[in-house]
Amino acid sequence: MKNVGDSTDEVNLPVDVKPSKEFLESCLNKQFAITITDGRIVVGDFLCTDKQANVILGGTQEFVPGRPESESRQVGLVIVPGRHIKKILMRKH
Repeated sequence: MKNVGDSTDEVNLPVDVKPSKEFLESCLNKQFAITITDGRIVVGDFLCTDKQANVILGGTQEFVPGRPESESRQVGLVIVPGRHIKKILMRKH
């Protein structure tokens, strides 16, 4: 008996990826606020993602809970590992 998630298990599901792809394309260059597992919030322009749900943001600022907003840091281009993402919000311009 195989464990669920064994690398030898393959399941081919009829998945229509077009709506998902179109949604992600519509998110490109929109400003996202991502809360990560240690409580920090990074805000930047959504540039891309991958199958592991890693997210790349550009022009990013980092906010630390409990510190004044004036103490935020400009960190530029960041990769947020998918396993550390708690919440993602798309900010309205």
